[in-house]
Amino acid sequence: MNTLKNWRPVFTVKELTYIIKEFLEREEIFVGVGVVGEISNLRLTSAGHIYFTLKDNEAQIQCVYFKGFQETEISELKNGTSVIVTGKLTVYPPKGIYQIQVWEIELAGVGELYKKLEKLKEKLQKEGLFAPERKRPLPKFPGRVAIITSPAGAAVKDIIKTITERVPIIEIIVIPAIVQGEEAPASLIKALTQSRSLSPLPDVIIIGRGGGSIEELWAFNNEEVVRAIFASPVPVITAIGHEVDYTLADFVGDFRAPTPTAAAMTVVSAVQDLISQANQLKASLIETLNLKILNYKEHLLKLKKLSPLSYPYTLFTLPQQKLDYTIEELKHLIFEKIKWQEMKLKHLHSNLNALSPVSILERGYAICTELKTNKLISSRQEVKPGDKIKITVKDGDFKAEVKEAEEF
Repeated sequence: MNTLKNWRPVFTVKELTYIIKEFLEREEIFVGVGVVGEISNLRLTSAGHIYFTLKDNEAQIQCVYFKGFQETEISELKNGTSVIVTGKLTVYPPKGIYQIQVWEIELAGVGELYKKLEKLKEKLQKEGLFAPERKRPLPKFPGRVAIITSPAGAAVKDIIKTITERVPIIEIIVIPAIVQGEEAPASLIKALTQSRSLSPLPDVIIIGRGGGSIEELWAFNNEEVVRAIFASPVPVITAIGHEVDYTLADFVGDFRAPTPTAAAMTVVSAVQDLISQANQLKASLIETLNLKILNYKEHLLKLKKLSPLSYPYTLFTLPQQKLDYTIEELKHLIFEKIKWQEMKLKHLHSNLNALSPVSILERGYAICTELKTNKLISSRQEVKPGDKIKITVKDGDFKAEVKEAEEF
């Protein structure tokens, strides 16, 4: 212990904790004290020790019931059981918490909280809210999933991760809600109402949270929350707490998942099965194709060893030779045809030359035409004195004027 200048003592955490511990444990009022309350958060260790919380509507205190003190049949101890514990008040220094070290436990009946719960459960069951026949099947291939939970909790992260890793094309909508405490029921009802206004509607809703004590999960036992889940137009998966935790919401939901991760797995299970089947078919198809390819390869190798496949060029020698002969014959026929056409052309050329006016001019004749109209003059009757004419001879033409048109 240290001291300041004004002599006020300053303790370490350990020193102060042990002073409190010593003070509590030496006060007679706290030794052999009896306390009544409801058990919650009951936990049995592998060594046989029992830890639980003793609570009422206003407060709670931690208790430890070591195996060496146990006389009460521990199978009778359950969450919600009302008991009277006897023991001494002590402090557990590593955690800095005060607790009752229990010597004896006396059963005091079922807790009021659980009585109310059972009464509400019976009421809702009679109304048909929990009837198995009203539960709707979950969609096999959902495209849109709404999640109602705390946006900061581990549950929402686990759900999103599980869905996106397996089927990333599913659209996920997180509707934030308070999941424990006095404000939780109203928040959960508001989130469920909001889910009904989504357009398009989700194919399925996951509502829940991670693990916790019965007090922390109590909002999911609220009557209005249960009725809001019942009124949902789409199937609802509840994923509240751990596998051993049951709430009224689990009874009214269309499907109960033991954990949030299990809820996500349920949503994608059909798609996962389909993907698995597709992969199996793919593997089978590849194996079949590979086997066929191997068989064809072996067959080709056998054919390759056979003649003429051993010398494949022999397949083309005869057709090639035939082609060569055909080409030569065609060349000869074409040559003969051209030669014949040339002779015919020369003969026609000769005949044309004989009939050509140019050939006549070569022999000393001339052609006369009117100068203006270029009309051929074939008779002297066609001209008169003064007409201008054109005279064409073998090496050109010239103009002339008719002087007389009479015969000589």
